[in-house]
Amino acid sequence: MNGCVLYFLPSALFRVAAFQMLAGYFAFQMVVFASLRARAKGWQPGGRWTLGKWGWPVSIGALIYGVLSMILLARPNGDTSLAFYDRWIALIGFLVVAAVGLVYMYVAKPYKRSTAPEGDAIDIANILRDHRAKDDADEHGSDAPTPVTADNTQRARANERYSSWASSREKSPSSPEPHADRAVRMH
Repeated sequence: MNGCVLYFLPSALFRVAAFQMLAGYFAFQMVVFASLRARAKGWQPGGRWTLGKWGWPVSIGALIYGVLSMILLARPNGDTSLAFYDRWIALIGFLVVAAVGLVYMYVAKPYKRSTAPEGDAIDIANILRDHRAKDDADEHGSDAPTPVTADNTQRARANERYSSWASSREKSPSSPEPHADRAVRMH
């Protein structure tokens, strides 16, 4: 759609780019905020490489940087010869799209019909750590570090969530399985 608009109105490029930059920063800040929220609930990344004790400060720094960048992007263009809406186009476009999205969420409530697993980040991270420890032990023998592993309750809860989700979903070649499913099924 943007391509059609820009083809017929090439002068609209700065308007589209301004809005998209602000929207992109907002999308990333939602992920950063979600990671901080998960950390506050006890989540620790389960990958091979983590920031360790620096995870909190780096995430907080990323959130501050992102919010300040969004403020700078939302500020009006300094060219006073432009119309009001052109100077504030990034913020106006962002607010319009956000308002439409919030109205949709309020009216349609699509989140109530979802069958995707949710709230299992801690369980999945623990399962990933278990699998990594097993792979390390297979590869390095007794020299492998001893991991912090998920207990049986966490493992069973994560597998139950996956099984419930998988059984409620129709399997078809056009809908590939999400990556998170692989971690749960491996065990």
